[in-house]
Amino acid sequence: VQCTATNPPTAMFSVTIEGEQELASAWLRVRAAVRHGMRVGVETGCKEGAAEARSMHKFHNRTGHLEGSITGQLTGNSETEQRGEIVAKAKYASFVEEGTDPHVIRGRNGGMLVFEWQGRTVRVRSVNHPGTKPLPFMSFAYLKCERVALREIEVGIKVAQEALDR
Repeated sequence: VQCTATNPPTAMFSVTIEGEQELASAWLRVRAAVRHGMRVGVETGCKEGAAEARSMHKFHNRTGHLEGSITGQLTGNSETEQRGEIVAKAKYASFVEEGTDPHVIRGRNGGMLVFEWQGRTVRVRSVNHPGTKPLPFMSFAYLKCERVALREIEVGIKVAQEALDR
């Protein structure tokens, strides 16, 4: 910005702004760097968060189905927001995560429940299940996602700062 007074002095001055095109170009680079950092942060955070949930859980993994159902991905992006999700798609994932209250399990359509218990086959119409304790695993995903996303967004902001410093 350059301000000049007229000669002889009057009650008027003029202002000239130089470098407007460079400033506009730098601003586009700043926005692109921040947007890229946010996209990479959300996408990488979700993927690494899902990997953390798959590896840091405390539940006994019999079949691998619950672990295999945990995914993390970018689900949407635009000029103003980035969205991602970490999901455990196994039908029973919430029961593992949050635990269950004591409940009755009945045979389907009035039928019998058949299962092995203490080395014998048991047939009953219902059982009283004692419930289960929570074995959270998605909290690991959340915390990892948050750390990674913040790290990557900070990288984007650093690149944006470098664009401004040129």
